[in-house]
Amino acid sequence: MTTASPGLETAPPAAPPVGPWGEIARSWRIVIGAVLSVFICTLPTYSFSVFVGPLGKAFAKGPADVTGWMFFWSIGCVCVAPFVGILADRLGARRVLLGGLPLYGATLVAQAMLSPTFTMLLVYAFLVGVTSLTVSAIICGRLIARYF
Repeated sequence: MTTASPGLETAPPAAPPVGPWGEIARSWRIVIGAVLSVFICTLPTYSFSVFVGPLGKAFAKGPADVTGWMFFWSIGCVCVAPFVGILADRLGARRVLLGGLPLYGATLVAQAMLSPTFTMLLVYAFLVGVTSLTVSAIICGRLIARYF
């Protein structure tokens, strides 16, 4: 039998909150973080139609060409989806999410600073699609389901 030194004693774990609001009181930060992550992830997708006109003028392309961004974005998502799922299974949703947020932010910043060629716009669309799955609603939903 070993004795602990007086400075290293640990307090007993706190009792979890009781009642219907116990889960919310315990895990509200996780829910807010997941909601913000899903909001950030879906923002470029759902707001893209606002930028079709200005991007068409900037690249001298028609609306059909500019909406090719969404095609390349979805190809990036499809290519990486199985691997993100495997990573979430092996490493956990929280690690995938925390690693994916900086990558996703970096691709969005890089896209904002891209050279003015239409090909680079499509390449960055593919990269945004690749990194957007790491902060998607599926990863966040899996993280929330673990806490409730």
